[in-house]
Amino acid sequence: MDQLKEELREKREEIAKVEEEIAMLNEEIENLYAEEIKIITSNGERPLRKDLVRYRKELKKFREQLRKRLNGLRDQEEKLLAKLKIVMKDRKAMENLKSRVYEEHLREQNRKEMRLLDDVALQKFTRENRETVSR
Repeated sequence: MDQLKEELREKREEIAKVEEEIAMLNEEIENLYAEEIKIITSNGERPLRKDLVRYRKELKKFREQLRKRLNGLRDQEEKLLAKLKIVMKDRKAMENLKSRVYEEHLREQNRKEMRLLDDVALQKFTRENRETVSR
């Protein structure tokens, strides 16, 4: 169970890193749009604008790859969570079983003690009755 928890923690860290990369790419893409607007409004060089557009497209492709990777990581996270839930249910069921077995053992011990006390009381009663009958 600890191994599953560790794997889940690592998976979540990896997801956080990919989400951070995507956020940085989004920011970079927005900056490129702003840069392109500056070039357009200042009647800047067309080749520079084309380079910005091409670079922005590459960043978008990379962002899509990261999103696919993120979806895969989230699927893996869900599978790990499902496994962990099963292990936790099994563990709880085992603990409940142990508890029931222990309680049954205690009840059996209690029954034995009660029988012993009953036997002792019966012997004492029969002994006292014999003594009173013999007198």
